[in-house]
Order: sequence, then C-alpha cells, then structure tokens
Amino acid sequence: MYPMDDGEQLDFGDCRFTRINGHHTIPRRSDRHLLRESAVFESMRKAYPINDSYARLMPNGFWDFSNFFFETADNTRVLFWGGGVDHVDIQKAKAFRPDVLLIQIPSNPAEKMAEFVKDVGAPIVIPHHQDSYLVSGHVDQMMAEYGRMVEMANPASKFLPLEPGTWYGLQKEVSLL
Repeated sequence: MYPMDDGEQLDFGDCRFTRINGHHTIPRRSDRHLLRESAVFESMRKAYPINDSYARLMPNGFWDFSNFFFETADNTRVLFWGGGVDHVDIQKAKAFRPDVLLIQIPSNPAEKMAEFVKDVGAPIVIPHHQDSYLVSGHVDQMMAEYGRMVEMANPASKFLPLEPGTWYGLQKEVSLL
C-alpha cells in the first residue's frame, strides 16, 4: 500500500498512478456534497465529536474519497471515477483525457452521468458499483437506460456494462479473459 495525497503520482515504470481528491455523494440530492446538512451528518455528530468549526472545514463531505488515473507505458489512459459528477468533478476529470472511464453508477442520475461522459470525452465507458442494484433485479434495465443516455449525449462513446464476477483485460480495448 502506498499513501497518496491529492495530485500525487506513483510511477512503477510500466504504469503511473495519479490520485485525485473527490467527495462521496448523497444520492438524489442536488447538493449531495454538502454532507453537513444531511441526516448522515447528524448521526455522525452523535457518534463522533464533530463540531460546527470542523464541519465548515469539510464542505465536500466527511468521507475522503479517492479517484485514480492510470497511464500505461503504451499510453493507455484509464480514469477510475466514483462519487459525484458535478461541475467541479467535470473540470478535474476532463484534464486527464482518458481512453477508458470507469464511473460509479448508483449515486449519479443517468442524465448527469451522460453530461459528465460527454465533457470528459472518453470513448469507452464502463459502469462500476452497480452492486447495490443487484438485489432489485433491475440491473439490466438500469444499464440499458444509462447506456442509452451516455451514447445519445456522446455518440463517440461506447457504454460497456460488464458482467459482474467476470474478469476482463484491457489492451486499448476491453476483452473477455
């Protein structure tokens, strides 16, 4: 394990990793990054000694969240993005110009995610963290809706919902191992 600060890079020769600071989201709230106004914060306040001064210092939430950018020796650029997809996130993410964008599904409405993908410009989009939808049995329907929205907003992007529990390889394209 290697501790990393925001923007810090680790170079392993054949692959370089960059950590990008992010924020955890609160689903279905337009101000989801203002955690201090949420019921979650109230329960945290009861469990931990969090005062108002500390809350003002943490406007992006209390869960440190890390996104990662990977660049391989052959210049394959992969951005692993979780959490929010607001305008601040878009500005951070699009600077990396990824070939592949792995993006969190549950907390991001399809329309916002499609906008994020369009602005970031990744040709391959792979959803992750759809595990919370596996219980409902509506994963296929949800993936179809996200895929339709992403590809409609950015025809240059291909939305690839992968089969849970299956290993894949990446060689400038995604292939089944």
